[in-house]
Amino acid sequence: MSQIVKGYKDSLEDKILRDFHFHAPEINKEVKGELPTLTNKAKIFIETNFEKQDSFFRFGVSGGGCSGFNYLMDEDTELTKDDVTFCESPKAVIDTTSLKYLYGSTIDVSDQGFGKSLIVENPGAKQSCGCGTSFSFDLDL
Repeated sequence: MSQIVKGYKDSLEDKILRDFHFHAPEINKEVKGELPTLTNKAKIFIETNFEKQDSFFRFGVSGGGCSGFNYLMDEDTELTKDDVTFCESPKAVIDTTSLKYLYGSTIDVSDQGFGKSLIVENPGAKQSCGCGTSFSFDLDL
């Protein structure tokens, strides 16, 4: 376990360990290796909502939220050395740290309510909160 140094930005793994009281969550290894996917509706939604011409879709997780993890979905313009491309049109990337929590996930569009929003079906998620932006892992998988 890495040490957490006060005053420095915590890594995602440090934050997750703190949020889970230093008991690392189990990950569904059955979907390991399966990159996330975008449905056709999600591809259209993302492409029509890009604000910058040279941008791409970034998918990931952060520690926190009501259930332990938050989904991150944003427009970005700068790649990092840890990014993995999982879709070419529109270009979509995920960092390698987030990938182990999101193997096999599908990103779709919800038409419920007053507007459209991106939703995630994560086969490794044990439960999600009502807002659909956070999740926890199934420890029995």
